[in-house]
Amino acid sequence: MLVENDVLNPLRIIDMGSALLTGQPRNQRPVMDDFTEIYAPPEAPVPDEERADAYDIYTVAIIALRSLMPALLAGEAGVQTLGKVTCVELPAYEYNFTKWCESRANNRAAASQEMPLNSECAALMQLPELYALLGDMLQVDAAQRPDAQECLARLGPEWSSRYQRRASENEREEGERKRGRNGFMEKESERGGRWGGAEGRSRACRD
Repeated sequence: MLVENDVLNPLRIIDMGSALLTGQPRNQRPVMDDFTEIYAPPEAPVPDEERADAYDIYTVAIIALRSLMPALLAGEAGVQTLGKVTCVELPAYEYNFTKWCESRANNRAAASQEMPLNSECAALMQLPELYALLGDMLQVDAAQRPDAQECLARLGPEWSSRYQRRASENEREEGERKRGRNGFMEKESERGGRWGGAEGRSRACRD
């Protein structure tokens, strides 16, 4: 989703979540029978009870790959290629992202339609810190994936500061909402004090 009037953070990833809180018993979680397979981690549709957030970490990594690799993004062909990568190729490599990427990058005999993605894999390998982070985010074991704060820390201070700034904004907005609710309740209490009894309640409702 594109957010207007937010130059530093114009994009939002929405409609996500593993529908499970960390530590929530599995028998209390909502049924997840409508997940999108190309974005879902290997544990889907049953998120890890102790690391429910790891479900979204995997999904964010797939979105990052689509953002970094035009071959996974462009039109219907990009969607088909993404499905092939996430539903066939990565499982074949037991979700070892680095082995998959290296295999792609080193395949010089691939068909012509495969070469753009192979070149993009080779280019990504030239960014070792980002390459390693994506590999960790895509690990088959949910417990071994980094959490959101670690991901931001590994991306560098700019991303960590964005997170802190956004957290502060959320806290401020929540405070304003609470003050608004409290003010409303105080006004309602004053109205009830002035107009007690059935007649007063009826008058308050009319107002």
